[in-house]
Amino acid sequence: MKAGKLPIEHLERVLTNLRSTDPRVVAGPTPGEDASLIDMGDRYLVATTDPITFTTNQIGWYVVNINANDVAVMGGEPKWMMTTILLPENYNEISINRIFQDITEACRQLNVSIIGGHTEITVGIDRPLISGVMLGEVKKGKEIKSSGANIGDSIILTKAIPIEGCAILANEAVTKLRENGIEEDIEYRESPDMERQREQDQDVAPLAEQAEELAEEEAPVDGTAEERIAALEERVAELTELIRELTEALQP
Repeated sequence: MKAGKLPIEHLERVLTNLRSTDPRVVAGPTPGEDASLIDMGDRYLVATTDPITFTTNQIGWYVVNINANDVAVMGGEPKWMMTTILLPENYNEISINRIFQDITEACRQLNVSIIGGHTEITVGIDRPLISGVMLGEVKKGKEIKSSGANIGDSIILTKAIPIEGCAILANEAVTKLRENGIEEDIEYRESPDMERQREQDQDVAPLAEQAEELAEEEAPVDGTAEERIAALEERVAELTELIRELTEALQP
C-alpha cells in the first residue's frame, strides 16, 4: 500500500465490526469524523488521536495543534493531552528536550493540560514518531459532526485550505520542491523562531556533550582520601559552571 491514510473503502469495512454497544458513545469510530463524542451528562467528552509521522521539525508543536484541531472542528474546546513518543536509538538529549519544550509551549498557548503519556527508545525507526490523544468538552447541542453536512450548506473558510500540508512540505521537502520549480514562485525562508532555535541548538550542543562526559566519568580511586575528595570537588565545580553556561545559552 502507498504511504498515507488507509483507503476509505478498506477503512469502512474494518470499522463495520467496531460499533460500540455503550449507549453513552454518541459518535464512535466512523470514516470522516475527526473525533468521538461520549455523553457526560450536560456535555460531551470529545476524544481524538492523531500521530505525527511525516515531519520531524517542530514535531511536538504539530502533535498538539493537529489533535487540538480535531477537537475544535467537532465544536469542542481542547483541554487534556497525552502523547506516546517513540525515539530512535541515536537520538540525543538536546533534541528530546526540544520535543518536550515544543509540546509544553503549544499546550500552554492553547490552555491544554498534559495529563500523561509514554516515552521509549525504539528499535527499527530512523526518526521520532509521536502519537497524541486530545480530550475536550462541548455542550450538548453545540457539537458539530461532518455527517450532519447537507447538499446546499454553505462552507465558510477563515484561512486557506492546505496550510498544514504546505507548512510540512515547506519544511521537509525543500529540495524536492525546488527540483519541481516551486522556488520560481515561492521563496522558502525559515521563520525567525526556527532560525533562533537552530542557532541555539548549535551553541548548546558542545556544552551539553562536555557536561555529559564529565558527569559520566568514574570517581577517582587513587590517592589519599583528601586527594579524592579534592578531585571530586573540582569536578563538581566544573559541572556547575557548565550547567550555568547551558542555562544562560537556553535563555530566550
